[in-house]
Amino acid sequence: MALIDDLTAQARREKRLIDAITEDFAEDLDRVVTQINRQIRRLLARLDNSDGKLIAERASLGRALALRAEITTAMDAAGFGDLVTRAFDLDDLAILTLKGNGIAARAARQTPIDPNIVTALQELREADLLAMGEQAADAFWRAALDGVIGSRDLADLVDDMADLADVTKRQARTLHDTAVSTYSRQVRQLGLPGEPDDRFLYMGPFDGRTRPFCRNLIGEVHTREEISRMSNGQIAGVLLTGGGYNCRHTFQFIGSSTVEELGGTSTPAQQELGV
Repeated sequence: MALIDDLTAQARREKRLIDAITEDFAEDLDRVVTQINRQIRRLLARLDNSDGKLIAERASLGRALALRAEITTAMDAAGFGDLVTRAFDLDDLAILTLKGNGIAARAARQTPIDPNIVTALQELREADLLAMGEQAADAFWRAALDGVIGSRDLADLVDDMADLADVTKRQARTLHDTAVSTYSRQVRQLGLPGEPDDRFLYMGPFDGRTRPFCRNLIGEVHTREEISRMSNGQIAGVLLTGGGYNCRHTFQFIGSSTVEELGGTSTPAQQELGV
């Protein structure tokens, strides 16, 4: 079997695992955010109001100021922290990705991988999502405080909080999905020579969701130096971020090989590789 067939099959396996990880996270996230919204509604119900309109008095403002810590506690009680910890238990993905590196090792020599670095990469991604949670808690609190100061209708504030919860859910999912894909690409880079003329084959799905940036690259081979000059228009560092947010593609290291030497076609940009 041609080496490119092995790499293509490996890309499919990685995509299936990443899809499973992100789908599980989306389901857990939906439950957690629903619970967070319920908890915040209970906190808002404790604010002083008259006929449904919040009261901007000293005591009420004091309670609104104290909401910051209570919202953080509510998010923890809803399981946000536990969700983040589970979301970045990515050992299986690291193992599978490193198997892909083993396939590529037939094309070029690689150095041993330090498992501590793999763990550190997971912890870094976990910290990013926890930081997003802190930002969400701050946004909830500021909305509540502004509502009290502005003597808003409590019902309107509750609706605004629900909208903020939906925004938080979308942001968390985008951050997680992008982080998982980026993590996979980071693991793939471990143990590589790191030379400017290292060659990479761009692989991934070619379908209706494929962006123009990726569509133009799929199946092409570029050096590390060439990739460093690319821009996806969203996130810097294309070698690790691919086409940007939620990108499903990756640069597969192939050493100094060409597509033809791997057993592929001479017009790879038109092929569906790694679907």
